[in-house]
Amino acid sequence: MQQVASAAGVSYGLFYHYFRSKEDLLGAAAEQLSMLPMIKEFLGAHQHPLEPRLYEFVPFYLELMEQHRAIVWLIFTESRKRPALAARIERLGLESRAALMGYLKARRKAGEIREDCDLDATSRMLLGQLFLYHVWEDREFSPQNILPVLLRGITSHG
Repeated sequence: MQQVASAAGVSYGLFYHYFRSKEDLLGAAAEQLSMLPMIKEFLGAHQHPLEPRLYEFVPFYLELMEQHRAIVWLIFTESRKRPALAARIERLGLESRAALMGYLKARRKAGEIREDCDLDATSRMLLGQLFLYHVWEDREFSPQNILPVLLRGITSHG
């Protein structure tokens, strides 16, 4: 904490006033560097048709993860040891899923998604698979390969 305060050019006392622990600092960094605003903006375009938009979303999401690789790994690793940080990260994940579900609800209303489709499960599956792909770096598998299966399962014409 002292090293970070020095690097930031502020006194340790002032730094400690804002960040009482490493967990507070990491949580603030996670929220500040969050990809959530970009994900919300991308998925906020509810008028875009389902299939092409999801095919655009996959590389968009993976590129964001790659651009933020170091912080994603640091926060993910630290959140396994720090429950309060894990709770903050979970909230960001919930908001990402909510953004995806909002888009999917709009596409359901447009008649592209079946009424009986579980949008929460769909959102969890897509985001979870993309995150796992990023973590495992399985370059023999393309995450685009899951989209036909997902689309077949949720669409009205599937």
